[in-house]
Amino acid sequence: MSERRLRGIVGALLVFGQLGLLLVVTLLTASDKFTQPELLSTFGMIGPLLAAYVTSAVRTFLKQKHSEIGAFIATERAFVAITYPAAFIATLFGLVLWKAFGSLSFDSFLKFGGALQTALGVYVALVVEDLFHQPSKRGTTNVSVRGEGSRTP
Repeated sequence: MSERRLRGIVGALLVFGQLGLLLVVTLLTASDKFTQPELLSTFGMIGPLLAAYVTSAVRTFLKQKHSEIGAFIATERAFVAITYPAAFIATLFGLVLWKAFGSLSFDSFLKFGGALQTALGVYVALVVEDLFHQPSKRGTTNVSVRGEGSRTP
């Protein structure tokens, strides 16, 4: 699988998975399974990471000036890159359904959901950043070095 294709799959999975989750919670609110304050709290739990996923994906998309395929990715790496977020999104959907139709309190829902979002954020830091990050040009730096004790205003 090409790196570009893997980026597209992982980006779509993260963005549309989280948007789907918000849509399900909104529909469950319309059928009185979530209250309005619970809906807003759920949006507050999901929104920040969703914004980070969208920002990273859009930044990469805008930097692609031509249709390069990119390097090919090992099957194992592609499997992990796709399976890990899919499992977390599925678990979040399960958590929403457990709260809506089971015995899970909203407080527990927020705690479990926050822990899952944190774990997904770690995944984003490790895997997604590697896929979406555009390396800077080598040999250039913005670091200035001053001598010890130098007091330049």
